Amino acid sequence: MAEEGQEGYGNGGSKGKGLMKAKPVVKWEADSESEVNSELSLCLAGKLWITRRFNSNAFMNMITKIWSPSKGMDVKEIDTNLFLFHFFHWKDLDRVVEGEPWFFNKIVVVLNVTGRSRTPRIS
Repeated sequence: MAEEGQEGYGNGGSKGKGLMKAKPVVKWEADSESEVNSELSLCLAGKLWITRRFNSNAFMNMITKIWSPSKGMDVKEIDTNLFLFHFFHWKDLDRVVEGEPWFFNKIVVVLNVTGRSRTPRIS
């Protein structure tokens, strides 16, 4: 076991041999939570209301063209029929949310605003 005041982990060796200084894996900064909330405030989670498989790449390409956000967006498939839409400007996100309901190939796209309140913004 390490002596008092020493940091580290033993490697199972005898009496203090093999001690290493512990290095932090992740450094948290005070602003990191607000940065995460800021990023989430520009995201939508969306699920296609369907049980059968479909072409998710076609969906991601088509929905990007249909919504055509002026500042752009990223779309990622995070599970079967479940997508994350990350917008780069809140006006694009609001326009999409206000335009509900959305459909793809006669399939309902259910959207959920993530990480933000639904209070109107003043531009």
